[in-house]
Amino acid sequence: MFILNLNKNKSALLNQFYLNFSKQIAIFLIIFLLLPFANVVYSETVSEEELDYYVSMLSNERAKVRKSAIIELAKIGGSKAEDALNDLWNDEMVEDIIFAIELALDTIHLKSTDTSTRLIGAKEIGAKAGTLSATSGLEGEIQAEELFQQIVVDPSQKRNVIDTLHHALEIEKNKKVKHKIEEAIQKFRLGDSDAKVRREAAEYFGEVADPDNVMVLGRALYKEKDEEVRAALEKAVANVEWNEQVAITLKQLFNGFTISSQYLLIALGLAITFGVMGVINLAHGEFMMLGCYVALVSQSIFASYFQPVLGLYWALAIPLAFIFTAGLGWGLERGVIRFLYKRPLDTLLATWGVSLILQQAVRNYFGANNIDVPSPSWLLGGIDPLVGLHLPFKRLYIIGFTICVVTAVYWLFYRTRFGLKIRAVMQNRNMANCLGISTQRVNAFTFALGSGLAGVAGCNMSLLSSVGPSTGQNYIVDCFMVVVLGGVGKIVGTIAGAFGLGETNAILEFFTSPNIGKAVAFILVIIFLRFRPTGFSATSVREDKGIVSITG
Repeated sequence: MFILNLNKNKSALLNQFYLNFSKQIAIFLIIFLLLPFANVVYSETVSEEELDYYVSMLSNERAKVRKSAIIELAKIGGSKAEDALNDLWNDEMVEDIIFAIELALDTIHLKSTDTSTRLIGAKEIGAKAGTLSATSGLEGEIQAEELFQQIVVDPSQKRNVIDTLHHALEIEKNKKVKHKIEEAIQKFRLGDSDAKVRREAAEYFGEVADPDNVMVLGRALYKEKDEEVRAALEKAVANVEWNEQVAITLKQLFNGFTISSQYLLIALGLAITFGVMGVINLAHGEFMMLGCYVALVSQSIFASYFQPVLGLYWALAIPLAFIFTAGLGWGLERGVIRFLYKRPLDTLLATWGVSLILQQAVRNYFGANNIDVPSPSWLLGGIDPLVGLHLPFKRLYIIGFTICVVTAVYWLFYRTRFGLKIRAVMQNRNMANCLGISTQRVNAFTFALGSGLAGVAGCNMSLLSSVGPSTGQNYIVDCFMVVVLGGVGKIVGTIAGAFGLGETNAILEFFTSPNIGKAVAFILVIIFLRFRPTGFSATSVREDKGIVSITG
């Protein structure tokens, strides 16, 4: 009997457990299904007849009637209201109505379920609010700035927009959208009739210190009469201008860092080739150019045959660029260069001829015009560590990729047996040959490695600029400068030369122009080499009883 009761109790407990578990699963599913709508600013519920009535009012001849309909449709929202407003915008001729339509569409966008659409709506409302910020109060007709040619904005529409902004701010979850909504509200507050409200808005913009708001603050300061508000606006403008200078400086240094990374990636192969073989490869820039076109071809193949995974084309382009250009470099060394050792002038002419052949071949096949290579989707966008400072993912990727490649090359040179052979040939070719090292094999591998690095650098360069047959010529002179500055065959010196030249170019181009900046940078390089001919990595040569040793 006791066992029977125990089984009944156990069965009842299991049933209760399953019931509670089923309820929890049901609640979870409901929450999961409603989660995508958590950020939505819901539109007002109206009947279909009422919506059709307001849409029909848009065709009324009287501007005031059309304006009233626009305001009501902005309150209602929805795709039908948006389509009707877009149709009216295409046909409308009155500037006032056009401005009202745009403001209504921005308000509807603020109610979207899509985050990017809400962000666009908040930005557009903020831009228009900045234009209206110098107005006083909500009473009567409100006139916009000269930018909008004295457009009259209905006060009820402005009130509706402000109410929508406050409502959206309360339920918005995305930080970026929320910030833009708050910014739009504060821009409206700059035009409030209460001096205290205007002062608080000015203090807000002073704390945010976004350079994009400097024009809004300048207009508000120009028309402001209250001394306390003027003081707050002046302080805000000063903060914004200071933050703008800091952001510009950091951005310029970051851009210089990116270009320096590219210089390093291209010059690294050149430094290795020249250091080991003593060969000045004038076709090195064309190997970089071929890497650009490998990226273009890879993107085209994925766009035609693998559209669902188009963003992954970069995973094919990088290794393919290295393999293709390295193989071409190996063939060039085996077929041409190895017959011209100790004949530097002939080597220069031969590699120059190869560069012309490659340029013309690309020009015949792809055309003479520059082509833009679409970036992978995962490299679009960026991060904003400071207000006014945007760091694109493409440039961050290039810097990170360069660090990885330089680390790998350093490991190859200083942590592997083959790297030891390369350094031995670099220091004393004859002695290395006597010790059984195959210098011909080292030469072929080194030239292939240098060419492959140039191809990979070109693949990355396609992220920043368009691709053309003359792309390599735009960078080859700078890369030779990097090699000379760093010291022949010195990895650490090449790094110093690349970042020294890249940052100098970036700073000088900012204060002058690209052409003048580059010319001044070259003059500084010449002056530097006058006092330090061996570059950053000093190399001393000592001869002792026919044995040459190099230390640096």
